[in-house]
Amino acid sequence: MTRTAQKHVEEITLFAPLVLAASVIGISNVWTHYAAIAFFITRFLHFLFYTTGITPFRSFA
Repeated sequence: MTRTAQKHVEEITLFAPLVLAASVIGISNVWTHYAAIAFFITRFLHFLFYTTGITPFRSFA
């Protein structure tokens, strides 16, 4: 679980500043927000599936 948590921290440190910068600069639109929500949902589902051992759905999230 530590490796998965570390991977998610690495991903969020790359993704979050980009989304926040796009929002502050004003170059984001509704699709940017949908993509950010989808990113967080899929990362959460991947973490959940990985920690619970549900392997068939892990590659989809």
